[in-house]
Amino acid sequence: MSQKNHCSCSTSRHDPITTFLLGLRVLGSEITWMLLRLLAAIEIRQLESRLRKENKEHERLRSLWRAGKADGDEMLLAARQADFLREELNFLRGEIPVRRERFEASRKERWGL
Repeated sequence: MSQKNHCSCSTSRHDPITTFLLGLRVLGSEITWMLLRLLAAIEIRQLESRLRKENKEHERLRSLWRAGKADGDEMLLAARQADFLREELNFLRGEIPVRRERFEASRKERWGL
C-alpha cells in the first residue's frame, strides 16, 4: 500500500491539472518578463533620443566655439554628457540578458524547479 502511495505521489506532480497550472504560471511569468522588457526598451529609446539631442548640441557648440562665439567649457560639458549617455545605453543593452538570466533563476528557485 505504501508503494502505491509513493507512485501516486510521484505521478500526481505530473497530472494534467498540475501541468496546466504550471503552464499558466509560466505564461503569467513570461508576460511579466515581456512588460519588464518593454519598459527597458522605452528607457533605451528615451536615452537614445537624449543622446541625439546632446550630439546636436555638442556639434552646435563646437561650431560656435570654432567661430569664437561660445565657451569651450559648455562644449566639453555637452561632450561629457553625450559620453555618459552612450555608456548608460551600452550598460542597459548589456544588462537585458543578465536580467533575463536572473529572472529565470529566480522563477526556478521560487517554484522549486
